[in-house]
Formats: sequence, structure tokens, C-alpha cells
Amino acid sequence: MPVTINGTTGVAGVDGSAGTPAIQGGDTNTGVFFPAADRVAIATAGVERMRVGANYSVGIGTTNPPSNANYGWITMNGSGGGIVSLSTSDVENFRIQANNVTSAVLINAISNWPLVFETNDTERFRIGTSGQLGIGGATYGTSGQVLTSGGASAAPTWSNKGMTLLGTISTTSGTNPTLSGLTLTGYTQVMLVWQGVSHDSGTSLTFLVGTSTADDLGVTNNISSTGTMRGVVVIDLAEGTFYSVMANAGTLASQSTNLIYGGDMPITTASTTISIALSAAGNFDAGSIRVYGVA
Repeated sequence: MPVTINGTTGVAGVDGSAGTPAIQGGDTNTGVFFPAADRVAIATAGVERMRVGANYSVGIGTTNPPSNANYGWITMNGSGGGIVSLSTSDVENFRIQANNVTSAVLINAISNWPLVFETNDTERFRIGTSGQLGIGGATYGTSGQVLTSGGASAAPTWSNKGMTLLGTISTTSGTNPTLSGLTLTGYTQVMLVWQGVSHDSGTSLTFLVGTSTADDLGVTNNISSTGTMRGVVVIDLAEGTFYSVMANAGTLASQSTNLIYGGDMPITTASTTISIALSAAGNFDAGSIRVYGVA
């Protein structure tokens, strides 16, 4: 077969093969060859490694890459799968891998980086380095929150659903037990579950709830020092109101008719502390109050 070399077509007239490429350097089994019409391939060590076909197809590790006239198509093939790797200064940062050993497709941010997804050049979603899910950036929500759809035209958001235990107030001692460091944003109500709460004042008094002793309000009727209160106080954070249902040791028959209380309450979504107090001198001496956020 004649070989033509000129300034217009370069090397022409020979196709070569993987073992003897048409275009070689000093290594006779490494170079470029032309396996078929409209196709060009690269070989190293006498083996085809990469092929560019018609219709925008590129194959690595395959002699027959799939193609489509309407799409650019890159195929990577190996006995164990295929890998696409991106690096910075020869340090691997990102990898996409089809793993034939584990029968899985892996997407991996290698260098302890988050995996970030963008649309319209704006971050929409990320997976943090510890597996956190972030919406619109490093917005991972808080423990107990769930992801809520924003509908067809808005991004989802983290929100509170159901009841979440925010903490427990011990009422075994002291005059003003409190629960601090609360984040009530996202909740509609707070529920205080009273479990065997009592006092040692030696007289009858009421139990108070608020954000501090400066704004505590009564949520029970008069309770003697022998009383042990069980029940609930439900606070509406939007309305700034409450209602309470209490019973002495859980026995309604031992109570007066004033079992249900209601009124205004200073605790809102902006509050960070819930305070419990007594209406007269004395100390708490038993029980606890579990504090729940209700979405």
C-alpha cells in the first residue's frame, strides 16, 4: 500500500493496526491507527486503548463504543468497571466509578470535601463530609427535623414535625428550675408534661411557668405541700396563650373543679428559656417536667 506524505493531508494511504500503528514514534507498537472508515484509534503496547468513532462517540477500553447522532457519548470500559477521576496538582479530588466487584455506581468526593450540586450556577444541595444533607448550602437542619417539600416552584426546607423532646426540668430541689438554650423556631406549641412535681412550703400555693421569675404565670390552682402534681401545660407559641390540665397524683377525684386553667403566656418562638417557680416561699422537692416541641 502506498504511503503519501504532503503538506495538505499529512500521512495518507496506510491504516495500520494496534500492533503496528500507522503513526509511530520510536516505539513501533504504540501510536495512532485507523481501524475502519470514519474511525481513529490509539494503541499502546500493541493494544487498542481509545477509539473515536462517527457520531461523536469516544470509547476507552472498548473497540465498539455506543453512539448517537444527537449526543456526544464517552464510554469507559474495563473488566472491573470504569472510573472518571478529577485531580488538583496530582491529588485526586473526585471520582465516578462503575464497580463491577460490588455491583454499584460510586460518586466520591475523595479529599474530605463536600459533594455539592448546583443549578443555574447556584448551590441547591450538598452532602457534607459526615453525611449531612444540606439544602441551599451548608444548611443541615437540626436533630429531629424532616425535609419538607416547597412545592413545584420552591426548594425544600428543614422543618419540625411531630413531637420532639427538648429537655427535662428536674424539680427535686430549688426555687426556680429552668431549661435554657432552647430553639423554638419551627414549633407551633410547647408541651410541658408534669411528672410527680411537689413542693415543701408547708402551705398551699400555685405553680408558675414563664421565661423567668419576672413574667411567670400561674398554671394550677392552689396545691398543698402534700400534693403531687401530674398533667400537661400546652403553650401556643403563635398566640401567646396556654391551657393546663392537672391532677393530684393522677387522681381526678381528689381535685377541686378547677382542673383546667388557661390564659396568656409570655413564651414564644423567640424564647430560649422556660422557667418554673412557686407563688410563695418554698422549694421544689420531687418530680420532673418533660419539655416537648410540637410542630
